[in-house]
Amino acid sequence: MRLYAKMARVVDPLKQLKRFVSQYPTQAAAARALEISQPYLTDLLYGRRSFSERMLAKLGLGRTIRIGPTAKGAA
Repeated sequence: MRLYAKMARVVDPLKQLKRFVSQYPTQAAAARALEISQPYLTDLLYGRRSFSERMLAKLGLGRTIRIGPTAKGAA
């Protein structure tokens, strides 16, 4: 039996965040709109923090796990 599922579109959360921030006059205004602190926003933008499930949800994203066959020869 074969199972078929719709392939999820891969979205870079950092690009999504930068796009969101660009819609506001300042990072502080974007942080207020996201209901997060400005330092936390800066940390996300500079890669010093990873995106939490809650932050992904604020951007309209979610984390998915993809399960598939391994490459040939992989253990």
